[in-house]
Amino acid sequence: KMALAALGQVEGFSAALTIQKDIDFQLGINAKDADTAKKIEGVVGAGLLIARGKVMELAKQNEKLMPAVDVVNSIRATSKGPNLTITGQITFDALEKLLQNLPMP
Repeated sequence: KMALAALGQVEGFSAALTIQKDIDFQLGINAKDADTAKKIEGVVGAGLLIARGKVMELAKQNEKLMPAVDVVNSIRATSKGPNLTITGQITFDALEKLLQNLPMP
């Protein structure tokens, strides 16, 4: 509920993808005010903690998923004023390993 209420206070989104040595991704969220941005940062941070634990658990069961651990661990959420930025990175090596291990129909 808290996440949905916070999203109702969002005025806009932006996204960026930079491909150089690695693939960097960024999502920007413009909230109505600094307090809302801070609340969304908390919700995203809690979600990331849960996701990191789940991905690590899955990778322990299947080592082919280890590159996903690095990706999830790279994701950060920070707020400054009414702006929240979520950033992360995936290396081409990790992307290649993950794509090789996708189940094919």
